[in-house]
Amino acid sequence: MGRVLAFLLPLAVGSALSAQNAPDRGPDEWTLERVTDAHYRVGFYNAEPPASGIYPRSLTMGEMTVDIHIHVTSGPEILTVTPPPGWVALPPELPVENGNIGWVEVIYMQDWVGG
Repeated sequence: MGRVLAFLLPLAVGSALSAQNAPDRGPDEWTLERVTDAHYRVGFYNAEPPASGIYPRSLTMGEMTVDIHIHVTSGPEILTVTPPPGWVALPPELPVENGNIGWVEVIYMQDWVGG
């Protein structure tokens, strides 16, 4: 029987993100964290003030690389995570309000049982 992984995708506040991935345009920050070999987590802190546009980036940790896009709108910024083949992002797209942190789980599909 495959492992069943339960995920909560909170908009957490007060969690520290790595400044090494901070963009050139301002104080927003993002990070890629390893939870297990089959589970990573992308965090995005949407700082104020908002900018505009679409900001693609790649984040790498060891063997894992994910592509992220931050689409800035007049409302929340939209974080889109594209993992490599064989992996799934949960959710693949997440709105993050100014001053909040959004988390996207990146799971190896063979270990993911859910729907």
